Amino acid sequence: MISSTSVSGRLESSRPATDPTSRAVISGQEAVHDAELVRRFNAGDSDAFVEIVTRYREKMISLAHSLVRNHADADDIAQETFIRAHRGLARFRGDSSLATWLHHIAFNLARNQYWYFFRRHRHATLSLDRAFSGDNEATFSDLIASDARR
Repeated sequence: MISSTSVSGRLESSRPATDPTSRAVISGQEAVHDAELVRRFNAGDSDAFVEIVTRYREKMISLAHSLVRNHADADDIAQETFIRAHRGLARFRGDSSLATWLHHIAFNLARNQYWYFFRRHRHATLSLDRAFSGDNEATFSDLIASDARR
């Protein structure tokens, strides 16, 4: 049997030390790198935007998925985030970090998507195996054409 202290000791030793000071230094380095990517993109280097997408794609998908709870919609929101970022990067002033700016774009898109579907009651779904009513045992899947033989 493995004790919880030996497991937690191994987990802690495999993680890099992340005290607040070192996190601030890393964050500052990332902000400088992001600013350089923005500068390169605005100078016409399309590879800089590819690197931005590579660095932040998973974070944007994760953020969107946490709000809309659908992988396909989260992928669409992440894609739209980068489309809007590409269009607006020339106007990016740098008042916040690039990560924060992208986060706000993705958050607003996800929130708008959520309320769009919520207002249209698309969050309320029905199973195809649900009966039409209490006295009728036919299901929605019975109405769908199928090549399977009965």
